[in-house]
Amino acid sequence: MTNFKAEYAKRYAETNEEMGIEALNWRVVVRGPDPHIYLRSSENQSKAAAGPKAYRDVYFRAYKSFHQTPVYERTNLPAGTAFLGSAIVEERESTLVIPPGFLLRVDELLHVWLEKEGAHV
Repeated sequence: MTNFKAEYAKRYAETNEEMGIEALNWRVVVRGPDPHIYLRSSENQSKAAAGPKAYRDVYFRAYKSFHQTPVYERTNLPAGTAFLGSAIVEERESTLVIPPGFLLRVDELLHVWLEKEGAHV
């Protein structure tokens, strides 16, 4: 306690000797050997991408108006899927809006990538 009170006094210029000390936050750093992680490609690769499940009118600044936009189900986009926006991709946890001028790609691990047309990555 003496060390704590000395450091507290140094930082805040005074201490209240009668006040108890209460720990509110703890930070723990744990280190160990690096795990060997093996990510395997999706078994969903051969399946063809399903078409849109619906179309919705969505406002895009690039069009300066509402635009009939395809809506895809995320679980129906296998590895290798690629298409240009505008589009919407829905799943239970989130909704992804692909604006005009962006390319959506699904990689072999089923990660979704967006690339701006003409961008050099």
